[in-house]
Amino acid sequence: MIAAGPDIDPIARAEKMRVTDAFPTVLYATGLPAAEDFTDRARTELFNEEFSNAVHLRAVRTWGIRAEGEDRASEVDEELVDQLRALGYTD
Repeated sequence: MIAAGPDIDPIARAEKMRVTDAFPTVLYATGLPAAEDFTDRARTELFNEEFSNAVHLRAVRTWGIRAEGEDRASEVDEELVDQLRALGYTD
């Protein structure tokens, strides 16, 4: 993980960070709670002391379960796929 900005501790290391830590960490960075049923945790040690004192780690029991249903296409889906293809992210 690469992180930079005014709230990131410049000497922090993300050693042994798992990909499943990323979403709880982003939620923490935006002041939102992570779910207790997440696989891993927010990596609060990446943030500087000022941010950590101002933003407290919060949790909710769960963010819920995705409802069954049919995916809906939007008008911009094909345009986004074309852009991703042009950037080399997809075939």
